[in-house]
Amino acid sequence: MLQERFGSLAVRQLDPVMGGEDFSRYGRTEEDIPIFMFWVGGTPQDTLIEYQSRGQSAPGNHSALFAPDAETSITMATEA
Repeated sequence: MLQERFGSLAVRQLDPVMGGEDFSRYGRTEEDIPIFMFWVGGTPQDTLIEYQSRGQSAPGNHSALFAPDAETSITMATEA
């Protein structure tokens, strides 16, 4: 559904990780409310391509070099 809206370059499925391990507790309520967790990236596509062409990964969100496109990231994440 997200790929249909934002395109395959903007949405990709990743392997499960243990980050946010307490998130599952939100779904363990009397009301049995379904939950869904997704990660929001912020690095512009051209920056990702530039780093990939050098065989490197772009700086992540805990790096001083992380330079997200804040407006696009926040707008897209809010809509998603």
